[in-house]
Amino acid sequence: MSVDTLVEGKAKALKAAADEMRKIAEKSDGVITGDDAVRFDELRHEIEEGSEQVKALEAAGRLTNVLDMPAAVVPHNTEPQPVRKSMAEQILGNRAEFKGFDGRHMATMSPADFKTLVGHTTSGGQNLIPTERNEGVLLPQRQLLIRDVFTQVSASSNNGEYFNQTVRTNNADFVSDEVTSPAKPESAVTYELKTWTARTLAHWIPVTKNMLNDYSEMEGLLTVDGIYGLNYAEDLALLWGAGTGNEIDGIIAATGTTAHTRVAGDSIADTVRRMITKSFAGGGVRPEFVGMTPETFEGLELAKATTGEYLYVTVNGRVWGLTIVESPAFEDPANAGSHYLLVGNGTLGARIHDLEAENVEVGVIDKQFVQNTRTLLFEKRLGFSHRIPGSFIYCNNTEDGNGYIS
Repeated sequence: MSVDTLVEGKAKALKAAADEMRKIAEKSDGVITGDDAVRFDELRHEIEEGSEQVKALEAAGRLTNVLDMPAAVVPHNTEPQPVRKSMAEQILGNRAEFKGFDGRHMATMSPADFKTLVGHTTSGGQNLIPTERNEGVLLPQRQLLIRDVFTQVSASSNNGEYFNQTVRTNNADFVSDEVTSPAKPESAVTYELKTWTARTLAHWIPVTKNMLNDYSEMEGLLTVDGIYGLNYAEDLALLWGAGTGNEIDGIIAATGTTAHTRVAGDSIADTVRRMITKSFAGGGVRPEFVGMTPETFEGLELAKATTGEYLYVTVNGRVWGLTIVESPAFEDPANAGSHYLLVGNGTLGARIHDLEAENVEVGVIDKQFVQNTRTLLFEKRLGFSHRIPGSFIYCNNTEDGNGYIS
C-alpha cells in the first residue's frame, strides 16, 4: 500500500473523529459529562496520535521519493535564499528608489520576523536601522520578552472555542473476574467550553508631509515609535490585562491563576521553590519559567549566607531549573514599586492567537489636509486563551534588597 493511500485513510479517520467531537459538543451545550465526556477524551487522543502518524507518513513519503530517484536527478536546492526584508523595506521599498510614502501600501510582519529585527534573536536578519546612521538621542527601549514565554499560533477568525477539563473522577479499582461480581466502577470527566476573542491593539502618530518623504525618518517612526509602542502595550497586557472592555485577559488576572503568600522568613529562592510545587500540583504540568523584575533578580543574586559568602543560587540564567525571565513588566503598572514573581508553564498553560500582525497605514484626519500633516496608524490583532491557568502562580510582594521579599 502506498504512502499516499495511508495518508488519505488517516485523514478520513481524523475528519470522522473531529465530526463526532463536534456533535458531542453541540448536543452538550458546552458542558460534557458522563459517557460523552469519556468518548470526547478518547477522540481527542485519537486525533492527537493520528496527526503525529500523518506527519510521520508524509515525511516517509518525501524520503522514499528522493531515494527512488537516480542519483543524477536527485534535486539540489541551488536557488539563492531570499534576503529577509525589514519592516521599513516592506512598507517603503528600496531606499535608492524611495519617492515618498503615499499610504497606499500596508505591510505586516510575523512575530518571529519582528523579534529578529529588534534584536531578540541572533539569526541572520538584517538590522532595521543601519549602524552607520547618526541617530538622534531617543528614549531607551526595554527588551520585550513576555510574548516569548507563551505558545503562539496563527488565527483565522475573530474568536475561537476550546475545552478545559474541569473535573476528573477516577474510580478505577481492581475487580473480580467472576461473572456474578458487581459491575465495574465508572469514572467520569467533565469539560467546560471556553472562548477567546481577538482584540485590536492600536495607536496613531501625527507626522508632517515632509517626514513621509524622508526614508530615514520613516524608519525610526515605524519601529522606534510605532511598532515598539504596540508590542510594549502587548507585553503588559499579557500579564496584567483585566479582560474588561476591549482588553485581553492577562495571565495574572485569569480565573484559575493562584496567588502565593510568602512564608515568613523565606528568601526569594525559597519563595520560588514553594511556587514551583504549587504550580506542579495545581496544573499537573511542570513549570518552565519564573518571571521577575530586575530588582527582584538583583536580590536573588546578591543573597548571602550568614557568614557573608554569596550563595550563587542562579546557574546560567536559571533558578531551581527554571528559566529566569527578567523584565520590568513584572512590576504592577497600577501600583509602582510592587514587584511580582510569576511561575508557570507557558508552552501548555496559555496560548497567543495572532489574527493580524503589526501593520501600518497612513491617512488624513480633521484639518491635516490644509496643515500638511498626516496620521500614521499602527495596529495588530490578537487573542489570548488560558489552557491550564492552574499552572500559573504569582506572588505579590516586593524585594527589599537583602535577598528577602517583604
